[in-house]
Order: sequence, then structure tokens, then C-alpha cells
Amino acid sequence: MFRLICLTFFIACLSSGTAEAIAQKVPRAGNAQVVQLFQAGRAEEAVALGEQVLQTQIETLGAAHPATVEARLNLGAIYHALGRSREALPLVSEAAASYLRSQGPTDPTMLYAVGLLRQVNVAVGQTDQAISIYESVLELHEIRLGVDHPITLDTVTAMAEMHEALQQNAEALLLRQRLVQSLERRTGRDHPDTLEAMTLVATLFYSLARYDEAEAIYRDVLVRVEARFGSESVAMIGGLTNLGVLLYTTGRYGEAEPVLQQAIETNARLFGPDDAYAIAPTVNLATIYAATDRLDEAEPLMVWALELSDRVAGPDNPQSLMIANNLAALYVNLQRPNEAEPLFRRALATNERLLGPDHPNTLYPLNNLAALMTDDGRYGEAQQAFERAYEAQARTLGPSHPNTLTPLFNLAVMRGEAAGTLAAPLRGDILAASRERLEAYAARFEQDGISPADLSNPTSSSFLAQMSMTITAQLIRAGDIANTDRTSVGPAFSLAQAFIFSSAGDALRASTAALTVDDPQLRQLVDASTTARAELEAAEAVLASLLTEEAGAADRSAIEAAEANVANSLAAYTRANNALAAADIDLADIAVNRSASVEAVQQVLAPDEAVILYAQVLNQEAMMAFVVTPDGAAAQPILVTSDELAQQVGAVRAGLALDPGSDYQLSTADLETQPFDLEAAKALHDGLFDPLRPYLGDARRLLVVADGPLQTVPLHVLVSALPEAGADGFARYREARWLADEFAISRLPAVSSLVALRRDEAPGAAGRRKLIGFGNPVLAGYETVSAAAPSADEVFFQFANASGALSVEGLPALPQTGVLLQDVQATLGLSDEDIYLGPEAIEATLAALSRERVLADYRSVAFATHALINDEIDGLDEPAIVLTPTEADDGLLRASEVVGLDLDADLVILAACNTAAADGSPGAEALSGLAKAFFYSGARSLLVSNWPAEASATAELIPALVAGIEEDGLSRAQSLQQAMRRLRDDHPFDFYAHPALWAPFMVVADG
Repeated sequence: MFRLICLTFFIACLSSGTAEAIAQKVPRAGNAQVVQLFQAGRAEEAVALGEQVLQTQIETLGAAHPATVEARLNLGAIYHALGRSREALPLVSEAAASYLRSQGPTDPTMLYAVGLLRQVNVAVGQTDQAISIYESVLELHEIRLGVDHPITLDTVTAMAEMHEALQQNAEALLLRQRLVQSLERRTGRDHPDTLEAMTLVATLFYSLARYDEAEAIYRDVLVRVEARFGSESVAMIGGLTNLGVLLYTTGRYGEAEPVLQQAIETNARLFGPDDAYAIAPTVNLATIYAATDRLDEAEPLMVWALELSDRVAGPDNPQSLMIANNLAALYVNLQRPNEAEPLFRRALATNERLLGPDHPNTLYPLNNLAALMTDDGRYGEAQQAFERAYEAQARTLGPSHPNTLTPLFNLAVMRGEAAGTLAAPLRGDILAASRERLEAYAARFEQDGISPADLSNPTSSSFLAQMSMTITAQLIRAGDIANTDRTSVGPAFSLAQAFIFSSAGDALRASTAALTVDDPQLRQLVDASTTARAELEAAEAVLASLLTEEAGAADRSAIEAAEANVANSLAAYTRANNALAAADIDLADIAVNRSASVEAVQQVLAPDEAVILYAQVLNQEAMMAFVVTPDGAAAQPILVTSDELAQQVGAVRAGLALDPGSDYQLSTADLETQPFDLEAAKALHDGLFDPLRPYLGDARRLLVVADGPLQTVPLHVLVSALPEAGADGFARYREARWLADEFAISRLPAVSSLVALRRDEAPGAAGRRKLIGFGNPVLAGYETVSAAAPSADEVFFQFANASGALSVEGLPALPQTGVLLQDVQATLGLSDEDIYLGPEAIEATLAALSRERVLADYRSVAFATHALINDEIDGLDEPAIVLTPTEADDGLLRASEVVGLDLDADLVILAACNTAAADGSPGAEALSGLAKAFFYSGARSLLVSNWPAEASATAELIPALVAGIEEDGLSRAQSLQQAMRRLRDDHPFDFYAHPALWAPFMVVADG
């Protein structure tokens, strides 16, 4: 989990050339003596003399005298070279401004001063002034010299380098592309300078993960290089190396390896087997071997590269130190720390001697050495090293600089791993810095969210925010931060929400926002925009499913139709938003934030409620759990990786999703052969839920936001206590203590959705109709068992899944769903016009009821039928609910059609299979299919299933659920809790105690 840092060739902090540059740019006698001292390695004397010379010249010549300006620039350059960039900044800034005022656009000293100012500003993370100066210089050059003049292009290059150093690669790309265009005009497309500029453009595309564009340019450059210089050229070696690195990065190791081999072999033919130019491709090839677990093959290549670099460049050369650092990291992976440590210490000692103790290149091996000592259990030494690295970074870059986060992160991880073995507490300034970063990222991402694409990029702000979350988790684990410390828990709670990508939560927030608009006409405009957005998302999901690798054989006409649908939906969304703008409505004014603060959640919670949030952090290496009650908040690190959690959830799910086979039925004997793993459910409970109990207080109703694999299992099947050892068969399930026995649990798609639902008065129940239901579609498939009550020894378990069906008509009939809705009708005293069964349960009827706003008059809407996911039957490209097919329609109420329904429902009941599933688009999360569509249509909560529901059990659960809500005044989650318990414990047939029968459903949103 530690972050090892590797050095690179692109280091502009200090080398033998730095002192030479100072000597060339500031040749005056007094300053020259300072430079000579520094060049001779007498850094302390150089600094002392430089400070004295500057002060003397200010007093004798004045602050604006040219000699004083040169002295200021000279001292600033030395400060920066020694890693004291904060002290260098005012000196270099004043000098650059003076030269900009007094010198011409081509003056070398002015150009050097501005370039040094860029480096210093980048080093301390303060770039506004440097960018402003560069923009002024560029404008001056363009006016006086022209846009294609070499000096103008040098300035453009410097600006690009500055943006690159700041990871502002999109801005740098525009500048690099401009350079290519200018060089093509000046020197031609095949000139070496143009080819080099094209390569840098490709490298920026690479850094932006636009790999196809980068690869196209790399290959184009290779073709042009080969045509101009031949296949046996130095330029070919560099081009092959670049292409090989890109192929490696995109996981195409098999393609990358021969490309790098070609670069190495070409170099050997040109210059012999031990030529220094082969070092770069050889190190990269060794990296591929290491990435593919061919460590024994990687080692000799890296050793050879280090020996050659030491010989030709010298052991103190940055390239040699970089390879030594990387070889040490390889030894760590080979579990040979005794060989790794001397290499880390070599890099540390050399850089400390040449560059000083605070230079970034000194701190990299120091960080890596500390990580190694942690792995070896030398926590005291490791803490001192991490603290030293942190102090130096904080001193030179500031405590809030992103680069300061790495030693702080590693220090927190070390303290977490060493919890209970370190006597020394975490220093207050370090703790304050960790809180500062956490608060900064929480404030930033509360509105903006996190980019999933950036979470694997260690330079992105999203990744750094994730590191900040992990710092907090590890410091809580170490006891440095109390679980209930509001100053850390609050920002961490807000930031954790940004790591959970919930399109269902977005849908619920968007639709609920319209409730705040009082004017009916304006409300209609907001609803139209919300619907248009939902239809656009649904159309995009359909297109994405057609374009996946699995759907690669999709008919071209279907793809073109989906593309046209996306274009039409986008146009409709644009028209809807233009109408909002014309009515002077800003959706931002009524929108609910992506994340909700602890205080906002506490304001809407009842005394017996608690919100639990599970969020995975740092590339799924750990989980952070939060508990918020009306009067408290707590955070609890849970040390389980995403893969480990997936295995644990899989073990629990294995006994839930029963396989009825091709005839959709199971016997009681079949059920006995598919047991539920109580021990696995107990282990999952103990790891995930038990640590949270001390913070729940009086809570008996839980609203849970789950992340990752946890989205696929309802928490009410966790087991808090196993049955007695003598229990056997189905009795074990009745005697176990389930989490559902203690708590009424509902699932939130996002924390902010709860705040959105409760921030305004809920719609009044008076005068509204109770429930409308649709079910038992007319289907011509498999002849099912009778809907009559079965006996204990006959085949009766009926599953409403679509396994083996090729069309809607081929699906099995579901007479139990008719019985279900008739029971609901009798329980609630509904009229015949409230229930639509068989030939009446058709799309046209549903559309008419929506159009006439009859649907909007019901508090609850129920669908008792099949639910299908993508590709479950031929030609289905999005989730759908099955109704009766007619000549006018196919009987499939698709998700894209659901969003067009006009609902105002407190609850939508989806008594069908897998209605909590994703929408089928690549990487989609649970609840992104039908659930999201119904949220957009106006539902405030849903009852959905996590696996194929058994028809007879469902026919008993749903009437009991609605009775508890309408007749007993229970909340939706409480009513489900009671219905599940009765089915499990009180049914005359003991096999109903199997959780596959009583536990498939969960309440989503406000339970």
C-alpha cells in the first residue's frame, strides 16, 4: 500500500549544468565568486557570500541597479538549486520583473530569469505570477518578432513545460500543437525539430489517456523517421522506445515487448551491445517483465543498465540514481530487502551530498527507504524518516502542496500498520496538515464530484483526494484521530460520497429538486428537463451496450438507430434547457449537492434512525464506514480490499440466487441441496457491521449507502448470531439471528438523496389513492403450476426468470402474480379499476393513465411480472418490465419508456426478478437500470429484488408489505422487515425460512 517513488530523467532542479548556467547568465565579478564557490561544491559558503553581496549592493548601488538585480537572481538560483525554493521565489520574481521592464525581447538574461521563475513557481506550487509574466513575454515576442520566430517558439515551449509540470496537460497540449504547426511552416513536416515536437504532442495525448491519438502520432513519426534517417538510426531507437512504453501502458505487453526488443537490437547493431543509448529501452523492457511477474528476467536487465550507467555516466549521475532506485524497488518485489536497502541508501546519500537534505531528489529515496523499514517492522526508524521527508516537503513546497501528501500518506499508513506499537504520538502540525488537505478536497469535490477516469492517475486531484481519505482512515486506525472527531469525520464523510458513483442517486436528486418549484407551469418546465435528461442517459446506455466488446456483432442498423436516438435525445434535452433559461430558471438554484454534510443529514433524521455509508478508498484497497445519527457521527476504517469483499459477498450470494433450471421450478428437495452459508453471512457481518455498533445509539432503522460488491447483497441477510450447534435443516435459518431482526433497513442510492427527499414537506396522503397494480401478463410460454396453495411434498417453487426464453411470448406465465395483486386489492379494499391483469396490463393502458395524470394520483404503483435485463431475450438492449404483448407493441416497457411516465409515487413496487440490477452499460453500478428510470419518472422510493424472486413467496410478502404501510402506519422498511420475519418464522412450511425465499427484496431511497 506504500507509494514507492521512482526518479525520472526529466529533472531540472540541480545538475552540473545548473552552476554553469548561473555562471553564463550572471557574469559580474562579485556574483561570479559566489557561483565559483557553489560550483566547487561549497554551497554553504556560496549562500553566505551571496547574501552578503546582495545586501551590500542594495545599500551601495540601490535595489534597481543592474548589478543588484543580477545578485538577486544569482542568489535565488542557488536557493532553488538547493531546494529552498520558497526563499528563492521573491528574489527571482523581482529579478525577472526588472529584466522584463529593462531588456529587449531577445535578451538571454531576461529569458533565463523568466525561465528560472517558472521553475521556482512550479516548485512551490504558486504559478499565477509566472503564467502572467510568460503571457506578457509571449505577447511581446509575437508583436515584435512574429508568431513563428525561434524566440517566440522558445517562449511557447517554456509555457508548455510549465503547464506540464503542473499536470495541466490539456493546456500544454494546445501549446505543443501550436509549436508543431509553426515548425511545419518554418522547417517542413519531416524536419527533426518538427518530428520532436510531434513526439511531445503524442506524449501529452498519452498523459491524458488519449492513447489512440498518441499511438497514431508515434507510429506516424516512426514512418517519417525511417523514411528520412533509415531503420538503423538513433531516432528510430527513441521512437520505438516511446511506442513500446505506450503499448505497455495500455496492457498490450505482447506487442510492447518486440518493439522494445527491436530498439535494443537496433542500438546494438549501431553502437555495440554496451552502448548507453540502450539503457532506456532496456529499463522499460525490464519493467514489462516485472509487470508480468517475470522478475527473474527483469533483474539481469536492470542490473546491466545500472552497471552501464555507472560506467558511462558515473555513479552520481541522475540517470544512474534513477535506475538504482528502480532496481531497489524490483528487489522489494522479489522480497530481497537486504539488497534493496543499500541501493536506496546510495541514492539518498549521493543526492544529499550533491543536492542537500531538502532537495526533492533526496527525499524520494528517503521515502522509499522508510517504506522498506516499515515492511521490516522498524517502525521507529521509519517514522523518523517519513517525518523528515514530510518536514522538508512542507518547508520547501508548503504543507498543502500535493507532493507533500506522499510522505504524509506513507506516514499515516505506517502508523496504521504499527497501531499499538509506537509510543510517540503523531505531532500536532502533521495532524493539522492532514485535516487541511481533507477539508480542501472535501470542499472542492462536494460540488464537482470525482472523475472515475482519474482515480488510477497518481498525478490527478481525484487520486490525491483518495490518498487524503486513506490518510484519515489510517490515522483513525492508529488512534491518532478519534472515531468521533467531528473535525475529521465531517470532511471525510462529505468526500467519501464523491467516491460512490450513483446514477440512481443523481436521478433521485434531479426529480426531487422539482418539488421545490411551486408554480405549476415552471414545475412543468423542470419536469420536462428532468425527463429529457433521463431519456438522454437511457439512450446513451443503449448505445453503450451495443458498442461493448460482447455486443461487437450487433447489427449495424441497430447501432445507427441508437446513435440517431442519442442525437435526438440530446436535441430534446437542449430544447428543454433552453426553455428553462428563457423562463429564468437555473437548475443550480434548486439542485441538491452531490454530497451532504453531517449536519444536513442529522437535521432530517428521526431519533431512531441512522445513516451508514460504506465507501471504498485508495483503488479498492480498503473501506471507510461512516455512521451518522441525530446526535453523533463516527468513522471506522475496515481493512478489506475490493477483491476480498467480492469473495465474501460471493459466498453469501451463492446460497441466494437459486437455480431452478429450464422449467423454472424447484422442489423442496432441491432447496435442501442449495443451502445458504450462515457462517459466511456471520463473517461478513462481523467484519462490516460489528465495528459500527458502538456508534448506533438508539437506532432501529438504518439507511445504508453501499459501495462496490456490497451493492449486490441486501444487508438484512447478514447474520449476527449463529444457531445452536444442534440445529439442523431449515430450522437453522429460523434459529439464526439476522440483522433484519434488529433493524429495519433500506438502501440509499446516495446520502444526498435522503436530504433531497426530506428537505421539503412530503406530499400529503389525504385525498390520494392508495395503489395501482399491473401484472399477470398473457404469455404463451411454459405452462406453469397452479396458482392454488401447494402441499409440502409437491413441486411448487416458481421463479420468474427468463432463462432460455428467446422472446416475450416464450416467457413463462405467472398466475401467482395475479393472485398477489388480488390479495393486495382485498387487503387495501381497492376497486377493480385499480388493478390491471392479463389482457388489461398493456403498454397502451399504462401510457394513457400516465398521459391523463391518473398514475400521478396514486401513492403506490406495483408491477408484478417479469423484469428483464440487457440481452436476457433476443434483441433487448436495455432493462424492461414485461406486460402483455399486443399487435401495437411488444409488451416490453423499457427503461427509456419508464422515464416518460408521469408518477408522483411514494413507493413503486417491482415484484419481479433482478430489478436492482445495472443498466448494462460498461461499468454501470447497481440500481442504474429500472430503478434509476423509475426515480426519474417521479418515484420517491422503490421495492426492488436482488435475485430471482420465488413467485409464491412474493405473493405472500407483497400484500403483507402494503398492509403494514397502509393499515398499520409502518414505514416502508419497517413493513418489509415485519413481512419478511412473518414469512420466515410463522409460515407452516419451514422451508420458507430459507433466505432465498424471504429476503430478495429491499427498499431503496427513503424507507
